[in-house]
Amino acid sequence: MEIDNKTILDPALLINRIKEMLPKNTPIAKPSLYSAVPGGKLYRGFIAYRMCLLHAVNHKNALSIASAIEILHTFSLVHDDLPCMDNSLFRRGKVSCHKYFNNATALLTGVQLLITSLKTIGTISPELQKYTLCQVENLISGQMLDLEHNNKSTIEHKLYELKTGSLFIISCISGAVLANNTQDIDYLYQIGARIGIIFQILDDIIDQDIQDMEKAFIHSQKLLNEIKTLVAKCSHTPNFLQNFATKIFVKIKNYGIK
Repeated sequence: MEIDNKTILDPALLINRIKEMLPKNTPIAKPSLYSAVPGGKLYRGFIAYRMCLLHAVNHKNALSIASAIEILHTFSLVHDDLPCMDNSLFRRGKVSCHKYFNNATALLTGVQLLITSLKTIGTISPELQKYTLCQVENLISGQMLDLEHNNKSTIEHKLYELKTGSLFIISCISGAVLANNTQDIDYLYQIGARIGIIFQILDDIIDQDIQDMEKAFIHSQKLLNEIKTLVAKCSHTPNFLQNFATKIFVKIKNYGIK
């Protein structure tokens, strides 16, 4: 699944900027680099970069914001993988941080990645840092919800919005916040939340965690229609977000074809 990234930003530039932002010459440097590089699909970073360009944010700041959001995403994954959370042994094609190093190192690595991300965002835009802190709180609330409920079907929508939607929200609103485009922030916030939900639905289908495919398809179609409506309301029309959501929906639809 692509969002026409390479014509806008070479992934290597994003990876290199992430490397530059990580701590150096400290005990936490190695596990931080191990966890954050080479990174995953980088969707959140690419979305943030493109939203910044759409709002005439300069390349340097756009790249730094995109990298900080990817580092923030890595923080969430490192902690999510811990034995006291999901106890995942592999992440992004290699052994997870807590398994490769140890639990304590993984815990501290996550904290370091969170600090690195927030410091970078705050240096560029204290306002975006405020939004980011709110979404980190939502991320934590989502993880607590996940831990407390064995029956995920009863909390699915809220869980998706909190755990996955939070970082897509930051990616989507980043450019508007930096450009002080207050008119579009709420629309983009809602778009990001919906992209997060539809993205997680696809992820759960791939992992075979979805029981009712028809319900997932109908819900995804509703979300896509809402995204299209919201995109049309934006003064700086982010058509690529609609295209990205459409590609996710098509994949969901194809999984439902027998």
